[in-house]
Amino acid sequence: PLPGPAAVVERLHVRTQERIIRRQLRFAAGDTVDTLRIADAMRRLRQRRYLADAWLEARPCNADGGVTLTLTTRDAWSTRPEMRLGASGTATVGLEERNLFGTGRAASLYVRSSRSRLGLGAMVSDPWVPYTNLTATARVDSYRDGQEWLATASTRRFSVFDPWQTELTFTGSTYHATSDTSGTFTREWANVLVSHVVHTSPYGVTSLVMGGELARSSLYAGPAQSLLGPATVLRRFVGLDLGLRRESASYDTLSWLLPHHAFADVPTGFEWDAVAGFGTDLATHTPALHADLWGGRVWTFERDHVLVADVWSSGFLQSGAWNAATVRGHVSYFVAAPHGLWQAHVAAERLFDPDPDVRALATLDPLLPLFPHDARLAEGALSASVERDADLRTLSHSWALQGALFGAASLRNDFASPNPEQLGAAAIGLGLRLAPMRPGRATFRVDVGVPVARSAAMRRGPYVSVLVVPWLGGIRERDGRLQ
Repeated sequence: PLPGPAAVVERLHVRTQERIIRRQLRFAAGDTVDTLRIADAMRRLRQRRYLADAWLEARPCNADGGVTLTLTTRDAWSTRPEMRLGASGTATVGLEERNLFGTGRAASLYVRSSRSRLGLGAMVSDPWVPYTNLTATARVDSYRDGQEWLATASTRRFSVFDPWQTELTFTGSTYHATSDTSGTFTREWANVLVSHVVHTSPYGVTSLVMGGELARSSLYAGPAQSLLGPATVLRRFVGLDLGLRRESASYDTLSWLLPHHAFADVPTGFEWDAVAGFGTDLATHTPALHADLWGGRVWTFERDHVLVADVWSSGFLQSGAWNAATVRGHVSYFVAAPHGLWQAHVAAERLFDPDPDVRALATLDPLLPLFPHDARLAEGALSASVERDADLRTLSHSWALQGALFGAASLRNDFASPNPEQLGAAAIGLGLRLAPMRPGRATFRVDVGVPVARSAAMRRGPYVSVLVVPWLGGIRERDGRLQ
């Protein structure tokens, strides 16, 4: 659509190399046809962000039952601007290349705004680290008052049926006080996990997870900072991890869940990932437990109704009390409709003795702009919404524009404060959606609403809300894997 700049970038594009595509396949010439392996490979290809499309054709080639398979892929536009907005006030604007020299590697440079701070960041991701069997990602964000960083590496995975999987994660952040409303925060977390398949079936794979972790936190709130939990936290947790993970191997393919009849592979059956770290806090020399779990399921009814339910929980148990803990849930319901769909969402979260740098709940709340700034720092929240989305036009092979008519309600509470306060609101309005035509990608939404009911302390008049909504309404992994 931009003849000048687009033409220059297109000349620099290198078509995805054939060996990169072949690496995603779990079948080769001479194999017996295995439809499960073929379906799994096609799902993996459709999830690659540098591919706009992938399709497979099969035809008999001799009287003995031989089959010729022809796989065709089409590259997506891989150099693109990156823009992400979140309900907590985080904004990212930058440029990302998703397919460096046709290798599937990704790199991005961006500017990020978070909690009234402006910083620069860079990220690189390599799904095929040379001379190893690893995939790796590294990211660093630099602010005037501190830094955040992340490094992950894992053994390359071809299928949920792979018998062994190893994951290594390092992450951390450091911030220094610049005002009375800020604090000095230092976090470091290292985790290594090894999983081994202990049970398989056509419907799912169950794995035993073992490993260890180190979590270090030194958190000191500013004297004028609003708090939900303690003003000072000193944590030195060391523990051995043990858990169970179940991943679905059964999928239902739907053609109405994404705009313009794009295919979506939806996992069926229960899935979960639960890990418990048993160890000690070296700062207090007391036994401690670190719990981190997610569980969920997707149901399909009559092929035009989908129900998604997920629950997350994480935190530290020490001396009989939970701290830095959260429990949240999300339920979504989707119904096919002419030229679009209906969808409804209910989300809830409860914090327990949170660290002082926790500024907002993780629930996706479209009414958050109506709440006073201090009231957004709540210990409990409940939000619900119903909307009718209608396809307007296709913008590219990957994105479509939708219009929406919605109604939403939100409730936030402070349970542990000396003067508990409860604020709520309900609104109706119109919105626009930049909706993906590929599964796994988030939806960028802009809503203009009008309150129809609200608490006295809340904002009056129309409001504008900008959100990024994850695929199927929630990020379906435990918190420790979302670092």
